[in-house]
Amino acid sequence: MSMVICVRNNFAKAIMDKCYEKGCKLKLDRKRKEVKRYVILKGEKISKKGKICDCIIFMESKGAIVIGIVELKNKVVHINEIKEKLTNGSKILSNILKRCNSYHTNFEIFHIVLAKRWQSSEYRILSKEKIKVNGKKYNIILKKCGVSFFRIISSFK
Repeated sequence: MSMVICVRNNFAKAIMDKCYEKGCKLKLDRKRKEVKRYVILKGEKISKKGKICDCIIFMESKGAIVIGIVELKNKVVHINEIKEKLTNGSKILSNILKRCNSYHTNFEIFHIVLAKRWQSSEYRILSKEKIKVNGKKYNIILKKCGVSFFRIISSFK
């Protein structure tokens, strides 16, 4: 069973059809031929404990799984809050992977923050920050609302 199908089966109550929050969205390019399967989980429906990211996206593309831990900001960007939400999303993802990665599928993880507008000081500080998960450090990708998930991940491959 693929990881995407496992996630879909085990977290059905948290599934949403788009990654959208208060006027800010991440486009998914569902009709691209490279996208075989995908599922989007709503962060608040997976975990009620503490602050968590808005969406966790699992996309099967070109034989690999691409995972996006996504925070969407409509107004004020608080750096520590964003780091906390992305870190908590990563912890939830670790639990999901323990449950759904029985075939040790290759996957890539992207921590993404979209905002309607960025103040230069926030952008500069947050772009230097890292999210540390299980000893590995991840960059935080900062973009404007409305950008395509596939475009983001394509620019890092």
